[in-house]
Amino acid sequence: MESTSEAAACFVVIRGSLGNEWGDYLGGLTISSASTPEQTATVLAGEVEDFAAFVGLISHLQNLGLTVQTISFHRLPAAQLA
Repeated sequence: MESTSEAAACFVVIRGSLGNEWGDYLGGLTISSASTPEQTATVLAGEVEDFAAFVGLISHLQNLGLTVQTISFHRLPAAQLA
């Protein structure tokens, strides 16, 4: 079984607007929003400690009642870890 205790990059798009003040609650991820006449979306991007932290992030979004549109999780190569 593969280890899940590796840092990873994550990218999550949610429907609606979410302010930068939520950054700490969401693990320090970068928060940016984009709007079209039809809808607004918020992009959360950054590094998470491991897969468990990523699952916790998704749980936080669910607790806030947000609709997740896109999820991306990619383990970082060891050379990219600080």
